[in-house]
Amino acid sequence: EETLAALRRREDNLQAKALELFSEGLYPNHPYRFPTLGNETTVQSFDRDSLRQLWSRYARPSNGVLAIVGDVDADAVVEGMASRLAGWTNSEKVSLPERTRLEPARKAREVSLEKGRNQVHLIVGYTGLTMDDPEAPALEVLTQVLAGQGGRLFLELRDKQSLAYVVTAFSNEGVDPGSFGVYIASDPSKLDQARAGLDAELRRILDEPVTPLEIERAKAYLIGSQAVSLQRFGSQASMLSLEELYGLGATHHLEYESRIEAVTADDLSRVAKRIIKLDAPLTAIVK
Repeated sequence: EETLAALRRREDNLQAKALELFSEGLYPNHPYRFPTLGNETTVQSFDRDSLRQLWSRYARPSNGVLAIVGDVDADAVVEGMASRLAGWTNSEKVSLPERTRLEPARKAREVSLEKGRNQVHLIVGYTGLTMDDPEAPALEVLTQVLAGQGGRLFLELRDKQSLAYVVTAFSNEGVDPGSFGVYIASDPSKLDQARAGLDAELRRILDEPVTPLEIERAKAYLIGSQAVSLQRFGSQASMLSLEELYGLGATHHLEYESRIEAVTADDLSRVAKRIIKLDAPLTAIVK
């Protein structure tokens, strides 16, 4: 009931609907097209037996990583966990579902949805990178150059042209290639100008070198944000366990600052040309 209520609330969140629409269009044959909350049909079909089956399939010692962070006696924790989990012996290898290979887009596509609101939400985007791609740090910096209140999109499309309620850029890296895009929420009467503005900024990031000041600002924001996010022990434990589970290694996040600092203007130019294909974007519009 709680999930179904969340699904109903989501219908009123037009930014979330735009992202859903974008994911469905970008991944027509891949699991990334699914919203993590599910939909009413799937949620209503769940019962106790299906949940037990899912749990027994994936919750196994061979498929898990335990991370504990805090002011603890490490030896005592290990001993206590070992004794309590001694009977959990199912170590059969977990078989993950086959995933459809992602093919790069070869032409421009557009998907749209109409809602009864006097707003327009627009995303222009592309297939992105995997989380272990060597150019992922460069894409993070490039995204931040565009995003935020000091970013190119905000300064040009909101401050100068007054086209946006909200405007930003995003990149999501996954086990399979994720996504990169630019997003704007605007007045419906300004849709054409908003679209032209996003297109112009995507072209500019390809054609004009990113300045040292822009790079410095983006790096400082990313490094500072990661430091703040890791102040909580729960966030550290989550980072440790997931990075180990995904094959990056539990200490991967400790080198985040050095990876970001190493990004150069040439790296940004190279990753921009790799990701942003002006002749083959996916455009998602909630009208």
